[in-house]
Amino acid sequence: MTEEELEKEIQEKQQQLHELRYGEIDKAYAEFQDARKVALEKYEVWREACQKHGSSPNSIMYYFNTWKF
Repeated sequence: MTEEELEKEIQEKQQQLHELRYGEIDKAYAEFQDARKVALEKYEVWREACQKHGSSPNSIMYYFNTWKF
């Protein structure tokens, strides 16, 4: 094997090891980022609606505390 082939194989093995160790974490973090983006978009819509109706929302925490489960 040449040095280039060995380096390529080492890199592939390191990538596989990373996927085994952190694959689920990376996937969960990506899902978290997507959910965060959606939540912030919904907050912006809510905030704009409040402003149009004359009320001034206090903060994003006020928004999340008004949720009913």
